[in-house]
Amino acid sequence: MTEVWVSDPDGSGAWLLLTTRLKIINLFWPSSDSIALVSRGTDKKRSLSLVDLQGNFHILVIARTNLETAWSPDGTAVLVSFSDEEKDTVLNLIQSISGKELSLPLEVQATKCAWHHNGLAITCGISGFDSPAKVAVGSSSIHESVVTLNLTTHDTSVRFEPLNDLLFGVQGPFMLPGGTNMAFVNPFDQKPYLLSW
Repeated sequence: MTEVWVSDPDGSGAWLLLTTRLKIINLFWPSSDSIALVSRGTDKKRSLSLVDLQGNFHILVIARTNLETAWSPDGTAVLVSFSDEEKDTVLNLIQSISGKELSLPLEVQATKCAWHHNGLAITCGISGFDSPAKVAVGSSSIHESVVTLNLTTHDTSVRFEPLNDLLFGVQGPFMLPGGTNMAFVNPFDQKPYLLSW
């Protein structure tokens, strides 16, 4: 059995929130009144659930391969990506309160996306994104472009795309206040970068 405890920052006032047989691999605190957990089943697929502070359990995603998540700044929505045996990566937006799910037009892992502080857009590092400019110059780079997706209109804007053979990728992205600067690590050289537009 796994137990999930909640306490004050100094460790005092601890109380048992949940006892479960789930194999919990990640815990998140997306809002002040709920905890999210990613659990692994016996088949190594992962599920995403929410537990409120009264211990009520709500499953958002059941048994998906390569499940990754990225929570909105206010905790009301989560990007969820997964890939099944014969499918490409799928990216969905799930409202944490209603459970409403929306498929997004990008094939990218959620952990490669950063939420804008207003919650209306995401910016992601995407492999194989072929913009008209990239096609026009005949670039066949398999490295990542940086693309912003407006979550209301689904319009995309290319923020950066490597031409030629630049070794470029996005790892651990996050947006800085203002929505026009993204910090991340390039996994090819392990250096931090700041991209502005």
